[in-house]
Parts: sequence; C-alpha cells; structure tokens
Amino acid sequence: MKKIFAFIAIILTMLCISNVKATYTPDKEHSAIKKGDVIYFDATGLDWNHIYIHIWEKNGATYKAWDSNDELVKVPGEDNIYMFTAPDSFDEYHYNMIIFHNENGGDSNKTINLGYIEKNYAYKITGYSGSKRIGNWYLYDKTELQTRLSTLKEYQNNKEYYTSTSFSNLDELIENIETAISSEITLNEDTTTPGKFYIQVDYTFGEADDIVDALEVNTALLSNLITEEEGKYEDYANNYTKDSIDSLKEVIEAQKTVLEGTTITIDDIKNGIDSINTAKNNLKNQADKTELLKQLEEINALEKDKYTDESFKNVEDLLDEANELKNNTNATQENVDEMVTKLKAARASLKEKTIEEAKEETLEEVKEEKKEAEAPKTLDDIVKIFAILGGCVVVLVAIAIIMKKKLEDK
Repeated sequence: MKKIFAFIAIILTMLCISNVKATYTPDKEHSAIKKGDVIYFDATGLDWNHIYIHIWEKNGATYKAWDSNDELVKVPGEDNIYMFTAPDSFDEYHYNMIIFHNENGGDSNKTINLGYIEKNYAYKITGYSGSKRIGNWYLYDKTELQTRLSTLKEYQNNKEYYTSTSFSNLDELIENIETAISSEITLNEDTTTPGKFYIQVDYTFGEADDIVDALEVNTALLSNLITEEEGKYEDYANNYTKDSIDSLKEVIEAQKTVLEGTTITIDDIKNGIDSINTAKNNLKNQADKTELLKQLEEINALEKDKYTDESFKNVEDLLDEANELKNNTNATQENVDEMVTKLKAARASLKEKTIEEAKEETLEEVKEEKKEAEAPKTLDDIVKIFAILGGCVVVLVAIAIIMKKKLEDK
C-alpha cells in the first residue's frame, strides 16, 4: 500500500468542463512544493491538538520539515482545518513527499507517506492502513472555481443575446461548477489502474474557453426588430412627421449593414437595438390639424362682399401660409396652433360694410358698369363704329356732290 501511495502525484492543473461524466485525470510527475504553496489538513473527527507536517524529497534522505517550527496553523474561521504555507526556501529543492502527524508519538498519530497534491488541497483521515492513518485528498480552496464561476455568470447576464442552443452548454457548465463548489471533490484511486488516481468531476476547465468561444450571437434579435419596424412604415406615415420617420429609416439601414458583417458581437446587437429604439422614441407625432381645417373651411365659406376690403385682406394674407401648413407633414403642433390663433384673430377683426358704404359701392359699381357698357368693348365694336362713321362721310360727300351739280345746272 505504501508503494501505491508513493505514486500519488496528481496535479489538478485543469478542471474539466465537458458533457462527459466522471472525467479521469491521470497522475503525472510528482509535484514539487513551491514557496507560497498552501497545504491543508482536515482534522475533522480527530482529537489531534497540535498538527505538524514532515516533508522530504522522494527517493532521497533530504528532509525539510520535522520540528515544532513546522506546526500547521488553524485556518481563520474554521474549527478543524489547518494550513501550512511553504517558505521561500522551498524553491531550492524538489520536496514532494509528506507525512502529517500530531505531537504524540506512534504510528497511530501520523499518516502514511503521501505524494504532494497541488496546492489548495486538504488531506482528511478516514481510517487506518496497518498501524498508520490513511484518508484522501480533496479540493479545499475552491477560489479558482468560484472566480471562474463568477466570470461565466457574467455571460448569463447577456444570455438573451446568444442563441439558446449554444448557451445550453454554458448553462450546463455553470450548473456543474456550482455543484462542485457545494460538494466535496475528492481524489480517488483508479481500481482498473493501480497507482493511478482521479478527481471525479463533470467538467474540464481546459474546454471552458472553447465553450465560451462557441457561443453564437443571436442576430435574430436585431434582424427581427428591423423587420418589425419596416412593417410599420405605412402606419408611421399616418401618425408621425416625415423627418422623424426618415431618421428611423436611416438608423435601420445602418443596422442592416452591421448584420452583413462577418464578425458580429453582442455589443453590436445591443447598440443596434438601442439605436433603433432611440429613433422610435424620437418619432414626432404629426400635428392635429382638425381645428386648422375647420377654420379654412369656414373662411372659404365667407361672403367677401359683406366685409370691408381692408379687414378681409388680413384674412386673405394668411390663407397661403395656412394652406401650406395644412399640407406640411412635418408641421409641429405649435405651428398649427399658432396659425389657428392668427386665423381666429383675423376673422374676429372682420368688419361688415355699413349701409352707406354698401350704397356708395353699389353706385360706383353701377357707374362703372354703365361706363363699361358705353365704352367700346372689343375690336369688332371699334370696327363697326368706324364703319358707321365712314358710311356717314360717304353720304355727306354724295350729298355735297349732288348739291354742287344742281347749282351748276342753274
């Protein structure tokens, strides 16, 4: 048994993250204890008060620790976990064999010879091997697992931005690490290969980056939003200003270009969705022109002759601007309300003509009509007049000739 444990030399350099259960990590070269390495001992179930560590070089007689100076100290906050931190001098030798023992003598107060397991592992006694104590190593300090878990959980904050298929592997990975953190990860002997040991886990750290790299960005989030918005263009045209709709269209076309790229990140998707939503929020409602149309209709129905020219001119001066505003899809409510106010004011200032003004205007109109009636109206009328005058001249000339002939006959 001692010979078997002399081969224990597992270095847990990677924890596996795969779909394969009970992944086996074969042992490698004995691991040397380096300065700063922390070795833990779990005294649960023991009545050991003072615990020491004996360290030496495999297949050699060079001892590094076997005195009171190498007593393990209790881990703060723990009742039964002790620790030993290798000093700087451990870089000078290849120390890789360990015995834990207490202050009392005898084989029953020390472990068998143990091969050094990577730092952060604790040895826990569970029974006897002959007269000496035996147990197993387990991962005590899970800081690395917890750190990796925190990093991976950051991806969960953006889960919706990845495809569900690719993220399912990461979900399983996170679940397995959480299970590992909450359970005891022990070193076990491989019964099929004596002298080999394994850590039974449901993951391998070596493949963690591959799983993260394999995450597929869910581009459908952006493309579906684009399709949805384009389907609303006709409805938007009836409710929002043309300029604000054009701004939204410009943003959407830019995001189409992003989706045509070869490398798309979740930041691209996030920024694209945010920019489209911002443009949507900036859509400006078309102005309510109900009152403006009403004012124009009522003005067009007015009898101009009933009002003084000066007062009606104030209304007419506003009509061109008001009609242009009626047809302007970018008109603001403020512009429309202001025009309605002006039209109402102009209508309120209209003055109806007095009876005297109406009579005078009527007489003027009659005179003008008479004058127009007496005056030649067209070129034909003028020709007729000249024809009549010409005829009269001819008659007068003829009479003059006849009178002259009669005088000559006498």
